[in-house]
Amino acid sequence: MSFFALFFALLLDQFRPLQPHHRLYGMMRAGAHRLRQQLDADTPAQAWLVWALVVAVPAVLVWLVYWLLDHFLGGFFAFLCTLLVLYTCLDFRAFGLHFTEVRNAVNTGDMEQAGEALGLWSDALERRQQESEPTPAQSGRELAVGTIKTSLEHMHRYVFGVFASFLLLAALGFGPMGAVLFRSACYAYRFWAERGSDNLAWPDCPSPALADVARSGWQVVNWLPARISAVMFALVGRYDEAIGAWRAYSASRPGDADALVLASAVSSMGMPQSMVQQVVDWQPDSEPFEEPPLSEDEQRELAEAAAGMLHTLATMIWRVLVLWLFVCLLAGLIDAVI
Repeated sequence: MSFFALFFALLLDQFRPLQPHHRLYGMMRAGAHRLRQQLDADTPAQAWLVWALVVAVPAVLVWLVYWLLDHFLGGFFAFLCTLLVLYTCLDFRAFGLHFTEVRNAVNTGDMEQAGEALGLWSDALERRQQESEPTPAQSGRELAVGTIKTSLEHMHRYVFGVFASFLLLAALGFGPMGAVLFRSACYAYRFWAERGSDNLAWPDCPSPALADVARSGWQVVNWLPARISAVMFALVGRYDEAIGAWRAYSASRPGDADALVLASAVSSMGMPQSMVQQVVDWQPDSEPFEEPPLSEDEQRELAEAAAGMLHTLATMIWRVLVLWLFVCLLAGLIDAVI
């Protein structure tokens, strides 16, 4: 049942994706914002209470609905519940649209358009537009680095991580609870920790205590899914290089599971260590790379190299997606036979 739920959820996401401004997402964001406003008192106890209400409670409620449907109405209605939950948690279509726009601009040599597309995708342009700041000019290498990091983070947080969390808890009988738990923890981390509690211009600015709790909660929830995603990237690429990067970043950044995923994925693409470090450290508003003046031919060569990197990235992501579906199908067949 897990395979068919994931498969049909991906199909629905392709043909009728939920937009970021959808009423359901708006209600969830409004509820989280109201809870933060009312309960965030900048103390660890209050911060954990807010995090539990925003992250843990929705996951438990989804599991309760799934259990009630399964026990009183039958497996078909439980399957429909799982399908709808996965449909709202997955966001693969958005990756394809944004990534294709950036790659097409890079292929045509329009670096300005590619930078604007990447800015729209990475959330940094939203803040720059509010502050009336122009998008900084970027070279082909900068665009490749930014696109690779944004793509890998998007696929892990909105697709592969959801897969892993859903399957892990579904195998224990919790239905789609894992998908909701992972996405809710990711939401709390993105809006309360990753964007920083010191950004007073952000309308949903949390207290430092809530930012720390959101970061700690994400590390716990993301610990195993991040390692599963890293293994998946290693299996479809250069395994030895990916495992080497895993060991290096596990030692240097033991609490940063996102860095582990990025390092393993970029290494599995065959990129040098310097490229891996740039991808891991890249931020949407970071300073441009220090590069000597380049001639038109050198700029064209860099643009072609960037296009090649993005092609390799797209190929690897599709391989991981196919591998995930194969694993789900195999697990379903084994469960049916047993």
